[in-house]
This record gives sequence, structure tokens and C-alpha cells, in this order.
Amino acid sequence: MAYQVFARKYRPQTFEEIVGQETIVRTLTNSIRMGRIAQAYLFVGPRGTGKTSTARILAKALNCSGGPRVDFDPNEEVCREIAEGRSLDVLEIDGASNNGVEQVRELRENVRFAPAKGRFKIYVIDEVHMLTQAAFNALLKTLEEPPEHVRFIFATTEGHKIPSTVLSRCQRFDFRKIPVPLVAGHLTTIAGHEGIILHPSAAVAIATLADGSLRDAEVALDQLASFFGNEITEKAVWELFGLPPAEVLEGLAEALIQGHVEEALKLGRKLLDAGKDPVQLIHSLVSLFRNLAIAVLAPGEALRESCDGVEREAIQRLAQQLSRTSVLSYLDELMTWMDRLRYALRRDILFEVALIELAYLKEKVSLETLLQDLAGLPLPKEPSSIPKEPLPKSESSFAQDSLKPTETSLSSARVQSGSSPGPLHGSTREAPDQARVEPTLPQTESKPSRSPASVELTAYSPSESLSNRLSPHEVWTAAVEHLLSIDPQKGALLRERTRGAYLRSEVFDVEILPERQARGKSAGSFMEVKKVIDEVASILQEKIQALCGSPKRIECLFPRNSEKNPETQPKRTASREASRVLLNEEEFRNDPAIEKALELFQARIVAVKELAPEMEEKTTGSKEKPAPDQST
Repeated sequence: MAYQVFARKYRPQTFEEIVGQETIVRTLTNSIRMGRIAQAYLFVGPRGTGKTSTARILAKALNCSGGPRVDFDPNEEVCREIAEGRSLDVLEIDGASNNGVEQVRELRENVRFAPAKGRFKIYVIDEVHMLTQAAFNALLKTLEEPPEHVRFIFATTEGHKIPSTVLSRCQRFDFRKIPVPLVAGHLTTIAGHEGIILHPSAAVAIATLADGSLRDAEVALDQLASFFGNEITEKAVWELFGLPPAEVLEGLAEALIQGHVEEALKLGRKLLDAGKDPVQLIHSLVSLFRNLAIAVLAPGEALRESCDGVEREAIQRLAQQLSRTSVLSYLDELMTWMDRLRYALRRDILFEVALIELAYLKEKVSLETLLQDLAGLPLPKEPSSIPKEPLPKSESSFAQDSLKPTETSLSSARVQSGSSPGPLHGSTREAPDQARVEPTLPQTESKPSRSPASVELTAYSPSESLSNRLSPHEVWTAAVEHLLSIDPQKGALLRERTRGAYLRSEVFDVEILPERQARGKSAGSFMEVKKVIDEVASILQEKIQALCGSPKRIECLFPRNSEKNPETQPKRTASREASRVLLNEEEFRNDPAIEKALELFQARIVAVKELAPEMEEKTTGSKEKPAPDQST
């Protein structure tokens, strides 16, 4: 008989021989015993984990004599035909080479025919993810409602490529990677049947190299037996597959942990001269530091499952030199270099650079430890607790003078504030009393206003409010928000039609925007909005009193630099010169371009002077004619 490789010779033939997939085996055997056999199964998992072997075993259980049954005889004729791939009732199709819609149409025609010997006609499609979208669509109807004698078994390594319409018609089974101890034990069993002396450390090395694939481990064992004969050691595994010896790898890891750059480069060059692949060396270091991380973070059962006794002693010795932060830093750095080496042109040079960076990583980790130590020191005092230095006499007197009550018109007081009122929900604007004081600038005498509506203004005292940081504008905003929660319609109207708020002794002055400047879709004249404020005055005053600590009366003002309102403004009989000077000063201070320039250069207006007649003529072309007195 021709020679068979270990992967075919020791392929599992029954459910009991399947390695490392206990959950799947139990589910399939229970479904067969209970007669709950689905029309389609989907086996998903990495290579070499038993997907195709399980599909053949399931086909044997369904088509064996007296089946379906779990305890079938693998040596009977029907089962041998299925195992050898010559059964007429079990058709294995390669999805990579039969992925077109024509092959699926042919399959749909053949499913109508009854099986030749067994009870079921079973289609096993390997690498089913290679089918085209049209082929999947052509298969959907047959897959959902196949004939009673037809069953489908799909196998793939890339389950994410299967359309959801196919997934919903199949029972999915996810095959996991086989653990290292199970693979090593299976290899020891094969070696015993073949008369090969397989050292336990060599079995573990092969299982680690296989990365959870039982077929890869069997192929590696077959290759080692052909090269080294009847005795296989761990050193033989390292030599044949280009893996670094355990003691050299552990010495390299210790040099990196200790920060010995010269020793690390020496060992790294030794491995490269022996023909080791730099990418494989980085992979080995990642596996080693992964075990070190387990030893540092979760010593115990997890470490015993990861490595054998000899390696475990070395891991525990190295783990004593690492902290939780440092071992994670090494792992993160190694993963970064693994990606960089994969696409490098000179991998040997880049590998040495990686060793240098890893060796100097100890200094970075020490810096992190230092920062952690510094984190326990007491924090510095808050800036507010630092005593403030007293202002110079000239500056303090200047500040006190600037806050003294003065007798002027309301319009002039707003001009002297240095900023215009802002929208209720926009940029915050300061009240006249909150104007920023510039002690370095000299005071300038402003022209006395001739408006008859003179009132006495008092600076807003933060101590009157519940919070020392609430301005009149913020108080009014909170009052309107309070009204919104009680009467949304009237609250929305005030939010859209009012801007700014100023404290004048026990009076709250609120500006009402004209209709053309309203921020929303609200309509209504000045008097209509004022009527609404009067209706809800008790609600607003209650909120204002809660914030300011004292009752305030609300008065409505027509906005500056806007259309005139004869109903609310008193008669004015000022001279043409004074009226013109005040109007020009208002327009100048409220001009958007001027406001933008003040904000951009962080400046303030010290004084506004009237143009000389000759300069005004040059600017306007002619002198302005005197205008008759009018209501404003």
C-alpha cells in the first residue's frame, strides 16, 4: 500500500476521534439521537481544525446502515466509501473551482434524484465563501426547501464572507483553534503508533508552531520524522523550522528587560547569522512576553496552561523583573515592530533597530514610574487661595472713581459702559457697571448729556446675587428660561424679541427688539411685547429676586440705533448740536465694524469727538441743515 502522510492516515473517522471540538460533537450527536437533523449545516473555523473531517463523519452517521445513528461502524462499506471520497450519495464540491451560477444550476437539477444506497444525498461544499453572489442567490430557494432526501454541509475559513441570506438558512458551528496541550497529546499518540521517540518539549514546540491547527502539527511531525529519524528533540524543531532555541530567546528577553543594548545586539546577530527569519523572531518574542504578561498579571492556572514546567520556571524568573506597566509596554512595542517588519526591505537591519528600541524602553518605563510616584504628592494651592497684591494707589483710586454713581442719561450711561448689549442667547455683554477698567489709560472728560430723562445709576453688586459671577444679562437669561418651562409660548417670544438687561438700582431695564431684528418668527409691535412682559412680570420678578436677593422692577426699553417709538419715548427739545453729537457718538460706538475692531485689537473707546465744521464739509459734502425738534 502506498505511503500516507500522518494528516490523512490519522484523520478522525468517528465523533470520538475529533480533537478539541467537544461542544460541536455533543450538539451533532444529540441532534442525531433526537432525530432533529437540519437541512443545512455551516462549519466555520481556522484551517486544520476538523471542518471537513466532521462533515464526512456526519455524512457517515446519516447514511450508515440502520442510520442515522451515532455509533456507526467506520469499517463498513458505506463509511469507507465516504471516507475515501468515492460515495455516490456524498458529493464533495470545491467551492473555489465550482463557484459559478452554472454549477449551482446543475446542482439544483441533480437534487431531484434519489440517493443510490444511503438514506440521504449529501452535498459537502468546501470553501463555500468562494461562490459568487449570483451562485448564492441561485442556491437560496433549494437551500431553504430542499427535497426530503437532500442535506447540505458547508465549510469555510471566512464566515464573514457568507451572505446573511445563506446564514439564516443554516445551522452554524464555529470551530475553535485547538489548544497546545491537546495538539501535543495527539502528536505523542501518533508518535507512539509510529515508533517515534518524541520528547515532550518537542511536542509542545510543534504544537506552538502549528498555532491551533492539528493538520499543520501532523504535517510538521511527519517532516521532522523524515529528517531526524526516530528521535525528535526540541532542538531539532528549532533547527528545522527556523525558530530560536528557548535558552537563546530567554537570554535575549532578559537583555532587553535589563536594558543591555550590547548583549541584545549580540544575541540578535547570532540568531540572524543562523538563518532565522526576523519576522519569526519577533513572533517568538511576542509569545514569550505574552507568557510573561500572564505571569505578572494572572499567575496560576493560566500560566500552567500556557507553558510546560521547564519554560514556566524561566518565565517566573523573568517576570520578577517586570511590573504590570512595563510588561504591557514591551508587548505594545513588539506588536508595532511586528507590523513594520512585515513590509520592510532590510528586515535584518530593522530587527536590530527594534532590539535597540526595546532595550531603551526600560528608561521610558522608569519615567512612567516616576510620574506615578509624583502623582501621590500634595497638589498646589488653588489660585484663588493666593492672596492678591494690593493695587497701587493711583490704580485703586482710579478704580474707585470709575464705580461712583454719576448723573447722566440712560443712553449716555450705556455709551460710557464700553460695550453694547448683546442678544439673550449669544455672546455675553457686560452691564455699565461691569465695564473693564484700564488703569494705565488717563481719564477723559465726556461731554455732559442734555437729555431730560436723567436717572441715577448704581453699579451692579455681585454680592446681591446668589452667585458672585451672575451678571444682569445672565439673570435675565435664567428668568426667561424659567418662563419657558411654565409658559413656552410667551417664553419663546421673550427669548426672540429681547436682548440685554441692565441693573439700575432696583430696576431691571430690558431692551425689546423691533420686528425686523427678531431672531425668530415671532411678530408683534413694541407695545404688544411689552404687554406680554407685564402679564408675566410676577413670574420673572420671582426668579430675578431668587438670583439677586432683592426684588426688582422690570422696565422695557426700545433698542438703541433702531427705529423710533413715539409711544414710549419722552419729548426732547435739545439743540441741534447736542442732538447731532449724541447721535454720532451712538452710531460710532454701535457700528458693527467698530465693535469688531475693538474685539480684534482688545481696545476700548476713550472719547468720541465731533468733527470740525470744515472737516465735516469735506466728509459729507455740505453742512447739515438744522432739523426741527422731533420726538425720539
